Amino acid sequence: MNILVGEVVELCNEGDIVIARLSVNKVVFSVLMIDLLSLDNLAVNNKIEMLFKENELFLADLNSKLSVENTFKAKIIKIVKGKLLWQVFIDFQGLTLSAIVTAKKGEEMVLKEDEEKLCFIKENDITLRI
Repeated sequence: MNILVGEVVELCNEGDIVIARLSVNKVVFSVLMIDLLSLDNLAVNNKIEMLFKENELFLADLNSKLSVENTFKAKIIKIVKGKLLWQVFIDFQGLTLSAIVTAKKGEEMVLKEDEEKLCFIKENDITLRI
């Protein structure tokens, strides 16, 4: 499980749908939620944890155009290669995150250490924890 601590910078809602924007080291992440009432202490300026699984963090070649809100650059620092899956560790502004990719896709992308990639996390794949 990956965990980033961010500060709530904006809350937008329409009916039961809420988009929370959180800043982590000056990179703003968007989180799509269905129910604001599930987090009593969610308010602008509060510190909050963002949790997301390794299979919810994606990698792409730099300069790719994506229809995902949460994109950021990070450097691959380690790859643990298995027969079916690779665990790819990345450095995001001094924070270590990890992603799971299939071995086939890792080979196809020619993933290697010390390479910078564009990473993304879909809005609805992030869970907030106070």
